[in-house]
Amino acid sequence: MCNFNPLLLYFDYPQPPLRSYPVEAIGPLSCTNDGIYLAGGALSGNAYLWEIASGRLFKTWHAHHKSVNCLLFSNDDSLLISGSEDGMICVWSVISLIDMEDSRSWPPLLHYSSEHVSSITSLLTASGTSNSLLVSSSLDGTCKVWDFVTGRLIQTQVYPLGVTASVLHPEEEILFCGCVDGRIFVNKLDIGLLEDSLFVAEDQAVVLKGHK
Repeated sequence: MCNFNPLLLYFDYPQPPLRSYPVEAIGPLSCTNDGIYLAGGALSGNAYLWEIASGRLFKTWHAHHKSVNCLLFSNDDSLLISGSEDGMICVWSVISLIDMEDSRSWPPLLHYSSEHVSSITSLLTASGTSNSLLVSSSLDGTCKVWDFVTGRLIQTQVYPLGVTASVLHPEEEILFCGCVDGRIFVNKLDIGLLEDSLFVAEDQAVVLKGHK
C-alpha cells in the first residue's frame, strides 16, 4: 500500500501566480531592502504598492501629473521617493501608504521638489556624515544632491548635456553620469555643508568615451 501526504503533493505542483495588478503598463519598480513591499510606477503618473508575500495591492494613488520615471526606497525602507517626467521629485512615508484605510485616497506627501526643469532620469541614495542623501539626475543637465529627510538641496552639479543615467561608486565618493551624447562623466561627489553649485566642463572631469 502506498502512503502519501496530500499537502506535499499540493506544493510539488506549480502554483498559479498571485494576481493583483493594475490595468496599465508598469515602468519603474523598487523593492524594500527587507523584501516585504514592491512599488511600481506608470505612464499615467499613478503609483502602486504591493505586499510581496500575499500579492495584495496595498495602495494606488496619483503620484505625479506625468509619467513616473524612477522609484526608490530609502535605506531604512521608511520612505518612498518618486521622480517624474515633469521634473518633480516626491517623498512619501511608507507607513502612511500601508496604513491608509482607503486604498485609493491621497497619501500624505512629506516633501516635494520642482528644482529640476526636465525629466528625472535616476534616483540614488548615499550616506552622508549625519544625513541620508539623495542624488537625482535629469535631462536638464544637472545632478542634485538632497537631504531627503528635510527636503533641503545641498549641491547642484551642472553638466554640458542632459543626464540619462547615474550611479555611485561603492565608496560613494565618485559619481558616474551618462549624457545624451554617449559620454560618461566621472566626477567627485564632495558634499559640503551648504549648497555649492558646480559646473562640470570637459576639462574639469574624467570623461569616458566610446558610445555613439
